[in-house]
This record gives sequence, structure tokens and C-alpha cells, in this order.
Amino acid sequence: MAVPATPHIRLAGIARVFDGDTAPTLALREVSLAIDAGEFVCITGASGAGKTTLLHILGCLESPTEGSYQLDDVEVGKLDACRRARLRRHTFGFVSQAANLIETLSVLENVELPGRYAGLTRRCRRDRARRLLHSVGLAERTDHLPSELSGGERQRVMIARALNNHAPVILADEPAGSLDAESRGQVLDAFDQLSCEGHTVVAVSHDMAVAERASRRIEMGDGRVLNDTGGPRPSAGRAGPACDTATSLPLEGVFSSRRRWPTLLAAMLLDGYSVVARRLPPVGRTGVAVAMLSVAIGVGSAVALLGAARGALDAGMAAITHFGSDRITVWGANAPAGVAPVWLSLDDARAVSEAVPNLRQVVPVLRGKATARRGERVIETTVRSAHGGREWMRDRSLERGSPLTGSNAGDPAAILGSEARAALFGSEDPVGERILLGEHIYTVKGTLEPGGDDRSTEVQAWLASEADREIYVPVEDALTLLGAKGIDIEAYVARPEAIERAAQEVRDVLMRRHGREGFLIRTDGGPMDTWKSQRTMFHGLLAGVAVIMSLAGGSAIAATMLVSVWRRRREIGIRLLVGAEPSDIVRQFLAESVAVAVVACLFGLCLGVVACWGLAQSAVPISVSWIDPPAVVSAAVAIGLISGVWPASRASRLDPATAVGVE
Repeated sequence: MAVPATPHIRLAGIARVFDGDTAPTLALREVSLAIDAGEFVCITGASGAGKTTLLHILGCLESPTEGSYQLDDVEVGKLDACRRARLRRHTFGFVSQAANLIETLSVLENVELPGRYAGLTRRCRRDRARRLLHSVGLAERTDHLPSELSGGERQRVMIARALNNHAPVILADEPAGSLDAESRGQVLDAFDQLSCEGHTVVAVSHDMAVAERASRRIEMGDGRVLNDTGGPRPSAGRAGPACDTATSLPLEGVFSSRRRWPTLLAAMLLDGYSVVARRLPPVGRTGVAVAMLSVAIGVGSAVALLGAARGALDAGMAAITHFGSDRITVWGANAPAGVAPVWLSLDDARAVSEAVPNLRQVVPVLRGKATARRGERVIETTVRSAHGGREWMRDRSLERGSPLTGSNAGDPAAILGSEARAALFGSEDPVGERILLGEHIYTVKGTLEPGGDDRSTEVQAWLASEADREIYVPVEDALTLLGAKGIDIEAYVARPEAIERAAQEVRDVLMRRHGREGFLIRTDGGPMDTWKSQRTMFHGLLAGVAVIMSLAGGSAIAATMLVSVWRRRREIGIRLLVGAEPSDIVRQFLAESVAVAVVACLFGLCLGVVACWGLAQSAVPISVSWIDPPAVVSAAVAIGLISGVWPASRASRLDPATAVGVE
């Protein structure tokens, strides 16, 4: 496959001025050149003559201070950073004396790097990289690190990388300066081969062997072109190895921006994982580990605090509901002056249960005095209705027997409080025995455990004793037994914080049924108001703790990434050299910071679970919601993104020519 036409390079009046500490330095002055496709050009001159600066301008690593640089019909000097990066990615390949390879990447990964920024799929760029390494005689070294290669092998890796996107122009800076004779010959043969195939090769060198192999020699001095041999364009018949187009690969357009963003994003995330896994030096890994530990401790503490706070709130809610703050009480036949009383019925209770959505239980309530007899034993007691649920049991459990299942006209049943049982049966088992309530015979189905304990106050103990003397019967039986005209209603809300709204809805239902307010509704909102204020305080406290922990973890990640940028300036420069755009560098460092945050977050979740378990073993109430883990992970990703913005921005603004020269 033939090489596509190489762009014609035209320089006119190029000057480059550097700002010095004391005075500006003029590195290039009035440089005018024309380099055609397929030429092998060697630029020579003493140190400080401006050779490398000229090469950097040709490769879009620097911009000229004055003059015109045209690549075909494109004015390169007017391009922004992204378009210059695309030129480096698709038009130029770089080879240097200092092996500009990323030391933490394998040979194969170094060669495939331009393809990654070009948006090629992993399989495609790996296949191309293997073919190119085979073409330069390094097929067996793909998994080696650059530090495991000789100088000549490093140069050939850079040549293979330069050809990954089939760069038409190869720019070489002292490519054979530190090589032995054999390695030098191999590199120059490769340049001859590339020139023969139609690539333009521009080399900067002090080595006369390089100048003699080139078809054209340009001598520079004091920033000017002193001599230009202007040699003929090479052809297939000139000296050098026979042309072999095995390395020819398809070339995208010079300014093509068709890139597979999902592929690039996946590559950036892989880089982020690699930072955590293996691609940082030991000092860098230590910094990342410290940052991850700070985030993990923060996340674990947040999970434990959330669990403890939720547990405390749940415990507070349980205490509130224990004292009836989740209860709406409706007393029938309690009418304001001038309003006829309303006798509430079981149908009213059913209507309230069906119409009000925030109610978890609606209990018809009826109570009255009655006489209980068993043989010669007689007590005055309070008969209470029992209807479904457990609310009527006053947070007590059955001591023996079975619960009531409803009215049974043929065999009415009752449950005795502990003192009523003792008064009527003494130490005998009452289950299955019969008692006389008023004029009706009831079978004892079970007994309740006694209420109160040693920690109860005097009032609480008295209330528990009164409740222990009660006898419970189904509400239908209570209506008959007590001869009542109506019932009261107790409604228990599912969300106590919305109890007032539920009470209004209960009132609306009863008003629609009876057309008047001949009843009284009561709620006990005091404890609920206290609970709401405590909940607000808890939420504010948790928010403050979360902000502090986020700032601490984010600061640790930001500091680590800033140090990473400083230590990896040369790596960043190499990535820019092979065609990475500033946005690619931003994505890479954001992905790395997110990867650090997410891994730390997962570790922190484990710490949080362990902490919650330990607190639970210490009798601390713990309640963890399924919302907590995704919320914590989302927060970690946000921390990683925010923490990585500044380091990523710093990295993307690095000057590629300066960064590549960092040792």
C-alpha cells in the first residue's frame, strides 16, 4: 500500500524568542525553508544553533514568535492547542536521543499510545502495534519495559510508535547520539527505509554519519540557516535498503477529529485503575495509599455515623409511638354546644381505614365497667374491646393461650390481664376455663404478661397495674356486654411526622359520613415536635460532618494528584508529544482521581460495615438504609471529580516541549 502524499513544509521568516531571567533570548531568526515529501533532511550545527528549537516548531511542540509556518495550505501558527495536537497525532512522529518512552508502560503499550488518542479500538491498535514492532525487529520484546531495552532498541520502539498512525513526517532529535555503531546502522537503515517509502525524515544531529546518509543537509548557526545543500528528492533507485511497504498502514485525515469517545473514556478509566495498581513509583504509590486511607476513613466514619444517627432517630420514633404520639383518638358523642352528638360505629372505623392512606391500623375502642365472677371470686374490672392488630395489648405479649380472632356468638372469648387472672384463678391455669362477665359467660383464651418493671416511675407503675386488671373481649361482644350506643376510634399513623394531616383527613371522612362534627379528635403532637427538632439537628450535624470529611478526603486526593502531576511531567509531555489533546490529559487525571476515590470508597464501605457491627454489639442502635451505599459511592465519585479538576487543569496546560525535557 502506497504512503499518502506527505505534506509540503514551508517556513518563511521564522523567529523564536524565549523570555530569559535577565533578557530575552533569540533562538531562531529569519529562518526560511521548504521541505518536500519524501526527503531525508539532516539539520546540523553547533550547540545552541537553534536546531532543536526548529525541530520543535516543525513538530508543533512550540509556536514561532514571528514568521509563517505552512503545512500544505494550512497556517500552523494560527492553530489552537487541540488542532496542533491532532497534527502531532496524525502527521508527525517523534524519535529522540533521550528515549521518550513512558517507563511504566510496556513496549507494546508505548507503541499503541498514539492509536489510543486517535480513538482506535483496543484490538485494532494492539494489532497495529504488534505488526510495527515486528517490522523493526522487536516482536519478542512487546511485554518488556523500556528500562529492559538497549539504546538501539529504544530508538526502534520510538520509530514504531511514530508509525502507529502512519505519520508522514518523522522528526528525529539526535537519534544516534548515544548508540554504538551497530545500533546506529540499524536506526539509519530504518530512516532510509522510511524515506524510500515516501515519508519525510527530518533529523537533528551532530553525527556526520547521519548527515552523510541524509539526502539533504542544512547547517545552522546563531539561529540562522548558514548552508542548505538542497539535495534531490529520494527515489526508489537511490542508495539504501530496498523499499518494503510492509509497515504501510491506513492514514486518517490530517485534521480528523473522528474519535470514539467511549473507547477513550474506557482507556482513561483503565489508566486510573493503573495508577492505583502499578504505574506509579513507590513514592507515588505511598501518596495514593495515604489519600485513599483518608477517604476510606471518612467514608467508613460517615457510614457508621449515618447508621448510628438513623438508629437513634428510629429509637426516638419508637419511644414516641410507645407514648401514643402516632395515635389519633376520635371520641364519639362529644359534640360542641348546639351540635347533635355522633355515635360512631364499626362502619365508621372501616371507612376511615379505607379512605385515609397514612394509617397503618384503625382500632375500634370501647371500654366500660363490669363485674367478673368465677365461683365465689368476684372483681370489679374494666372491660376493653380488642379488634385485630396488637395495639390493644399495650406493647405486651401473651403470657399463655392464643389471641382473639373475633366475635363468636356461640362461645364468647376473653383475655385476662395479669392481675385479673390472679384475682379470679390464683395460681391455676385459666386457659379454657369460663368466667361470668356481667350476665354473659366467656371462655378464657389467654392471659397477658404483667406491665411495668423495676425502672418504672410511681405513675407508670400505677397505670400498668390498672391495665393489668382489665379484661379484653372482641369489640362486637363489648357492644353487647356494655350496652353501648357507639364506639371510639384509635387510628395509628404510618408516618408520625404527618399525623396532623392524617387527623384532618379522618375528620373529613367522618364529616362526609355524618354531616356534622359531633365528635372530638385528639393528637399528642408535643413529643413529635421534639422529635422533629432533634431530627433536624441530627441532619444538620451529619451534613456538617459529611462536608468536613469530604473536604479532608478531597484535599488529600487533590494534593496527591498535584504531586503526581509534578512527578509525571515527562510522562505528560510524552503523551502530548504523541498527539494527546489537553482534554485527553484532563480526562486522564480526572479518571485517576475518580478511580482513587472509588477504590477508597469501597474500602471505606467495608470499614463502615465493620464499625456498624461493632457498635451494634455494644448495644448502640444501628439502622442502615439501602440508600446509603449508592449515596456514599456517588459522593466519592463527586469528591474524585472535584479534587481532580485543579491537578487535571494544571497537567493539561503543561508545555509539551518543556515537559518532555524533564528528567
